[in-house]
Amino acid sequence: MRPGAQIVATQRLMENRQRGAASAADEWQRRAELALRAGDEDLARAALTRRKSYQVLLGPGCSLSFVMVFGILMSGRVLGACLFWLKL
Repeated sequence: MRPGAQIVATQRLMENRQRGAASAADEWQRRAELALRAGDEDLARAALTRRKSYQVLLGPGCSLSFVMVFGILMSGRVLGACLFWLKL
């Protein structure tokens, strides 16, 4: 796979995972609200904890995004092209 295509594919994969995380966070928020309506505060807290775990993936410091981009750069192909253009 060409380095440019690999970057685009990884970007799309990250966008899809972030959309999935946002959808899951919304679903856990809905479940927390349902649990509160039913009077089960412990279940609502558990749902909010799960929601928080998905929201972490949406933050700017998302380690998943960093790891994926770093993996591409360190694969050598993209890093070599960057070094060539920067003349390092």
